Amino acid sequence: MLPGSSSFAQSNATLTINQLPTAIEQTSPDVTAWNLVRNKKLSKSKDVVVGRNVLSTELEVAVKKWLHISSFKPHISSVTADDVISYVAKHFGIENKYISCFILVKKGISVTDLDSVNFKLGVSSSFYNTLLDANLWPLGINVRPFRFFQKDVQ
Repeated sequence: MLPGSSSFAQSNATLTINQLPTAIEQTSPDVTAWNLVRNKKLSKSKDVVVGRNVLSTELEVAVKKWLHISSFKPHISSVTADDVISYVAKHFGIENKYISCFILVKKGISVTDLDSVNFKLGVSSSFYNTLLDANLWPLGINVRPFRFFQKDVQ
């Protein structure tokens, strides 16, 4: 008779919490057959060092939020990361020093072979919501939060 079966529950319904382990041992066919379950996930890499010196004021952290800008047609005009930075600075009123932009190209594919060009656009977190205004982007351009994927650790 195994724990969880109806006859086990009926015959041991009056057991206290302290008596339950003994009752399970008596009804289990082989207590030594139980396996110890371990966490199978790999531990995260400890290679990153994050500064904790609160007295240092010489350097400041630039907190950026990232957007995925897509659907630029490369055959119509050759759009570059600098073009995107200029557009954002002009139409959104953000200084260039708060903007970062990188073209996204899959490994092994030439930029000239792409059907559309995508960019990863980083801005200071204070300007992030401003960039999500669809009325300020050209017709057909897609803007969404950038998704960071975990690299497979092997």
